[in-house]
Amino acid sequence: MSPSAFRRVISSDTCPRTTTVLVLLGLYYGIPWQRWDQHQAILFDLPGRKFHLFALATWPQDFIYLVGLLIIAALALFSLPRSPGGCGVVLCADR
Repeated sequence: MSPSAFRRVISSDTCPRTTTVLVLLGLYYGIPWQRWDQHQAILFDLPGRKFHLFALATWPQDFIYLVGLLIIAALALFSLPRSPGGCGVVLCADR
């Protein structure tokens, strides 16, 4: 391979992208260690069949609400603009 294949690409969005990745990874690894009402902030108690998401305690029969929320989040991800003045994934599929 030529040396040019390994050159570093620096663009105008490299720094915000790196900052966003570091913040999101920090949240991903840090939130489960946080305490909320005498238990972990996010706790999936499988033997007790209970799920704690901050102050919300859900049972397995409430799982359909979580599925609906995830479906709405997925639809919003693909239909909303990714940046101000930009276009969503569905709207710019021809690019």
